[in-house]
Amino acid sequence: MQVSDTASAPKGSLMISKKRLWTFRLLSAAVILTAAAAGWYILYWMKTPEYAAGMIRESYETRNFPLFQHYVDLPVLYGALYDDAAEQIAPDRGSSNSLVLWAIKKMKDPAVEEMIRQTQEEFEKKPASAVNDPWTEELLNRLKSRVGTAALTLSDIISIERAGQNAVLSVRVHDGDLNREFIWKIEMAQSSDGSWKAVKIINFRDYLDKRAQLEAQHSKKE
Repeated sequence: MQVSDTASAPKGSLMISKKRLWTFRLLSAAVILTAAAAGWYILYWMKTPEYAAGMIRESYETRNFPLFQHYVDLPVLYGALYDDAAEQIAPDRGSSNSLVLWAIKKMKDPAVEEMIRQTQEEFEKKPASAVNDPWTEELLNRLKSRVGTAALTLSDIISIERAGQNAVLSVRVHDGDLNREFIWKIEMAQSSDGSWKAVKIINFRDYLDKRAQLEAQHSKKE
């Protein structure tokens, strides 16, 4: 009997050890799967327009220009703004207006480059440096005046809606000069690396027209 009792003890211990081993393996597998699922979700979330919108807001609030530039395609977006505003920033010169418009459109590339440079200076709170070309400077001053750049601040990101292959970001901006809020509809497109970027203010022309009307009314009251 003593021999039998002595022999049975290791067997019971071995069974307990196997159970513990299997429990440990199951827990380890669960942890790995959970971590993998969490990692996959984070990667998925980073490739959504909602994530990009959050990064745009964060970059604006923290004045992080590299981050802002990553989620806003400035050459494309500013190029579209320039095209939309071309007629508005052209001085009224009667029959020669078509020639002036042609000249304005020819100045698009250097003007967009200057807009990006000035945006970076604004983000980094650097003193505004002089514009090399007087004609470009005049055009940009006209554009800023029409847009109300100096008085505009981002108030809130209202919503994001999918629109086919793209998305539309609705942003509320406040005009301090007119004490008025406007909604910008911003088109977002997915780039080759999977991230989303703002590429165009869809209703920018409507905004310019509305702001011009309100500015005229505001001037009459004064």
